[in-house]
Parts: sequence; structure tokens; C-alpha cells
Amino acid sequence: DSNIDADSLGGNPLPFGSNVNFAIEGSGVTLKGFSTYPISNGIAPESTPAMGVLIAADLVAKGGTIPTNVFLTMDVITPGLKSQVRWPITVVVPP
Repeated sequence: DSNIDADSLGGNPLPFGSNVNFAIEGSGVTLKGFSTYPISNGIAPESTPAMGVLIAADLVAKGGTIPTNVFLTMDVITPGLKSQVRWPITVVVPP
């Protein structure tokens, strides 16, 4: 858009009342730390906080089953709309 007061590159922050939520679909993997980010009222893109999650695989006993079919999901919930993005998680055992 042309709102250069919000961002000279043309973007806008998420609307007030939005939430960004991260979750794990499947088992054998855990989120550590924050997984929900409420969006405060702001007029500049900097008012949308930096978001991220730490993902840790659960311990697997020697010869055990490596987690498969696990996804990281991100729900972006704005007033009146919910969108979801899913990323597959590949758990690798170091040699």
C-alpha cells in the first residue's frame, strides 16, 4: 500500500487484537519458551514483536523410534480471520 508513515516499504503491522500462536502437531517434539504472541496497539511495523520458537526433540533411547509426521504450526489470528501455516519437522540423529 502507499502508507509510507507505517513503513517506507509499504507494509503494515498486524491489527490490534491479533495473536500469533505456535504449536506442534504430532509427538516426540516439544516447543520451549514462548509460543503465543499477542499484538499490542501500534501504528508502526516495529510495534509487531519479533517472534520465534525453540523446538526440541524428546530423548530417544538407543534403537528407539525417531519422531515422524511432526509439524510446526503457526496460527495468525486477526479480528475476523484465522490463517495457519504448517512446516514439517525432520528429526535427525547425529552420527
